[in-house]
Amino acid sequence: MSLVESSIPGAVERHQAINLLTERAVLTRLVCRELLDGAGNLPNRRAKAALFLLLQWIGGNLPECRRGEPYPADGIDQMVVPEGYQKLLEEIRSGAQVAQAYFMYLMADSTADKAKIPSLLTAYWKQHGATVAVDWF
Repeated sequence: MSLVESSIPGAVERHQAINLLTERAVLTRLVCRELLDGAGNLPNRRAKAALFLLLQWIGGNLPECRRGEPYPADGIDQMVVPEGYQKLLEEIRSGAQVAQAYFMYLMADSTADKAKIPSLLTAYWKQHGATVAVDWF
């Protein structure tokens, strides 16, 4: 547990919430990056590895939000979002749509899910081409 600014009520919880949001944003972006770099070649082993890292993170950090097996969108609405970090949540939400479509394609081999990925991925990168800045403190 980080004791950053621990004498200020709520500072530790805020710090932890920002850490969780940041970790999830990084892992979600990793899925999107690997899909982008894979140039539409699906299935893609690197994107699959990134997706399963994200799913492991969700299972380990948000176990109460899972529907059995973790899904890329699980727990987003239950995450604590400190003031000033709404854009980070928007980035996560947008990337989760991409990851969810890829997850469904991998699990069900659905051409409909595969067809969604390019437009979702394009929308993600158009809206979140630059990362949301996260302050250390």
